[in-house]
Parts: sequence; structure tokens; C-alpha cells
Amino acid sequence: KAQIALACDGVFSAARRQMYPDDSPIYFGQLNWGTVIKSSELPPDLHEKNGVHYFQHHGTPLWMSMCNDGGSGYTFWQFRVTDPGHSRALSGNNGRGGLGL
Repeated sequence: KAQIALACDGVFSAARRQMYPDDSPIYFGQLNWGTVIKSSELPPDLHEKNGVHYFQHHGTPLWMSMCNDGGSGYTFWQFRVTDPGHSRALSGNNGRGGLGL
């Protein structure tokens, strides 16, 4: 018997459905895209080794992007668009609430 299960199969997780059949995904007002790219295929000033390059837009829509050194010659790139009104309504306050605001 396992002591821990790690399900990394996305928002419509088959593993979650087996463990929690009555659970369903909740939209928290964010869309995320991520990918792993060979660092050699990116502009050299995009990120520093062992560093993070972060930039964001505070207008409408609210978005952020970051590039992290993933090691072994790879970079992790993430892009996130947030609907602040929807996110704050679900968090119950005007704080971060784990929603990336």
C-alpha cells in the first residue's frame, strides 16, 4: 500500500476521479500555459543561469510570464492570464489567497 500518490495528469485528472469521485475542477480565474524549452534556442538575455526572468502586465487582461532555469540546459517558461474579479470572489477577500493576484 502506497503512503503517497502524486497525480500530475491535469485538470481532468483520472487519478483524482478515482480517489475523490464527487470532486470536480473549480475555475479560479486563471489560465496557465507552461513548457520546457532548450535554453540554447532562447535569446541569451532571457534568463540567467539558476535565475528567473519575470515580467507582467497590470492592465486588462492581467498577465505574467516567467522563465526559470530548469537545469541541464533547459528553461521552464510559464504564461498566466488572471481574471482578478473572479479570483477575488472565490478567495473571499482581496488578498492573494493562493490565486496569483
